[in-house]
Amino acid sequence: MPQFLDQFITKVRTKRDRMLQQLSYGRKSPLDNQLADLMTQNWNKISQAPPEPMEMIAVDGSEALRPFANGCSLYVARALALHKQQRFRELEVDTFFSGEKMSDVKTFVTRKMEWTEIRAAHKALVEGNLREIPLLIDGSLYGRTMHLPRDTAAEGQRGFMLRYFEDLGALLQECRSRHITLMGVSKDSRVSHLRNHLLSHILSRELETLGASVEDEDKKRIAEIYNHIRDMPAQSMRALRELREKYGDFLDRVQEIMNEAHACRPDFQMIKNFANNPGYSNPLELGPNPRSMRLLNEIRKDPWHYAERNFKEAITEAENEVDFLSHAVDVLIGIQSLPTMVSLYVLLDPRDTPLRVDTPSWTFGLDHSLTDLKGTRRLDADVSRIVTVLQSGYAGLTDYNVFLKKVDEEVKLTRQTMDELYTSALEKALSLTVIHSRGYRRVRYP
Repeated sequence: MPQFLDQFITKVRTKRDRMLQQLSYGRKSPLDNQLADLMTQNWNKISQAPPEPMEMIAVDGSEALRPFANGCSLYVARALALHKQQRFRELEVDTFFSGEKMSDVKTFVTRKMEWTEIRAAHKALVEGNLREIPLLIDGSLYGRTMHLPRDTAAEGQRGFMLRYFEDLGALLQECRSRHITLMGVSKDSRVSHLRNHLLSHILSRELETLGASVEDEDKKRIAEIYNHIRDMPAQSMRALRELREKYGDFLDRVQEIMNEAHACRPDFQMIKNFANNPGYSNPLELGPNPRSMRLLNEIRKDPWHYAERNFKEAITEAENEVDFLSHAVDVLIGIQSLPTMVSLYVLLDPRDTPLRVDTPSWTFGLDHSLTDLKGTRRLDADVSRIVTVLQSGYAGLTDYNVFLKKVDEEVKLTRQTMDELYTSALEKALSLTVIHSRGYRRVRYP
């Protein structure tokens, strides 16, 4: 049978029950009933009729990476901002060598693409002289603020992330001064901010229920274990086992909560299972994740030492080490003033997947910076404008947002464009013929 189809079918049948559950429902948990109840309390129905399409700016980017036989790589990153009939373009192209892991190389190129998006958005605001309208960027804003700078994988561009954060800060400031509603929109997301927030409530209730059965100091230890279960799972589970040796069955429910917190269960899955009507979640203000908080604390205590430790390669590339470090320290200090992000989910059709939206906390009149908040907190804020913006661009199951889809179609880098247009133009401009690596010739990259 061609393509190993007989073996494929046999393997699927042997794993049918597990695969069916994971593909149709996701992860089942002893806490499902409690999570479903809390989801209902944190879910708000959308009752108004869909509004007419409104004026807005949409930004998206695309990137491609091509390895060559001599060990050099070429990348192209481009972005487009659309506003009515206006187009604001940004493109970055360069070659580089790298001895780092391919995953780190791809991360570098992704950050370059995000950077072109930031610059295209800024250009649209300034050159278009735009004010008081929504600006939609494809992807998470919160995630961008968590990419705290360090050496990149590309030789000659090790300090690039400093420029990334300089321009991100400039865009955020420009949006705030022009009263632009900045929204990062993700149609696919694997984060678990909402689930983790609900789990923290379940844990608090459980600790209250335990009462005097567990000492107060050990309750504090349990809370700390929960806070680090995702970034330090081995140490956290070890600490929990020690407590279970002391308290036995009293901590069975705590163990279930920790198991759920450690498991991969994205918010999208919970919304799909527990939200039965169009609506939106209560907004959450997101503090830095534990790893980013540790790095921010290092920056706060000694930004010069952080720069020396995290930009060792960039320092060797710099013409003047002291000048580079002074600039790095200025950028690092500025990062601490970036706003916290507020995140929520909007489900516009129960047959569809939800949209995740990030927006700076100053959208709601708050003046909170990254270092002001530890963990996550529910925000009592009116998010009706954000919901209305998403409704106005929604065109059903095929078009989650007509504005973002249009810019995606125009900016997308296809294999044909990269190889037949850009690479050919490169060869002509440089009067040479480049030879792709064997890995690239065997694999058809998109």
